[in-house]
Parts: sequence; structure tokens; C-alpha cells
Amino acid sequence: FENLKNEYRVIVLDDECLYSYKKEKPVIIGDGKKTINEYLNELKIEKPDQNLNLEYVPKQGEKVELNWKFNLSGGAFPMKIDDKKTKLEVEKIALLASKAINIRFASVDIVETIDGKFKVMEVNATVCMNKFSKMFENGYQIAKEIYKKALIKCFE
Repeated sequence: FENLKNEYRVIVLDDECLYSYKKEKPVIIGDGKKTINEYLNELKIEKPDQNLNLEYVPKQGEKVELNWKFNLSGGAFPMKIDDKKTKLEVEKIALLASKAINIRFASVDIVETIDGKFKVMEVNATVCMNKFSKMFENGYQIAKEIYKKALIKCFE
């Protein structure tokens, strides 16, 4: 295992990055009143994989990481990549990864380690944007345009 700082997803079609975003791990900030389980229910997040005491009441201002993974299905949030240098770097790496395995349409997951190195975690041949489309502002429209471009390429 590596200590990860961030995870990014890049949707690639041929030699183009159609969209990229950052995944934020699910975190709650305690209020000294609610249990972790109450936060999970309130936020509609599935029970985390890691062993958490769901009846624990985090202290006021205490930060509790709900999952060690960056999966949207596990409660992570899709976020815009604000840093242009980071965005360019992850997109460059994603294009190189997709070319290396000769895949035309894919989602490429890239991690940033604690020491600031970027590494390809996986290349997904199945581009699934279901959670993204529901969680991100204009996510449905973004996903629709991406799938539309991919389908058009199939018939060219």
C-alpha cells in the first residue's frame, strides 16, 4: 500500500481527455452530538469498509475519515481540479497510459502519493459515470456528452 494524498479520474477517448476530476475521500467533522452512524444515514453513505465504531460520537471539530478509499460508491465526492498544473499532469499521464495499452475509450485513475508523485492506479475499459452524473453539478449533462462522443466514434 502507498500513502495517498489524492486520486483523480480522467476520461479518455482516442488522443483526447474528455473530462477529469478529483475524488475527495469522505470525511465528517464532529459536532459532539451525533454518532458516526447518524452522519452516514444523514449523508446517505453506505457503511464504510474500514472498521469504525459506528456508535462513536466525534468531538466538536474532530475530523473522522469514513473510508480509506476514494471510491464514489463509498462516499467520496467528485470535485473540480482547481490546480491547472495538476490537471495537465494527470491528463498527460492518462493519455500515455491509454496509449501504452492501446485502448481508445477508458477512465484512467491516477493517484498522487504523499511525496507528490503521480502514478497510474488502473485503466478501466468500462467507463461508468453513474455516481458522478448524480453527484456533480451538471454531471448528467457532462456524462451524456462523453457517451455521445464515444458512440459517434464507434460509427466513424
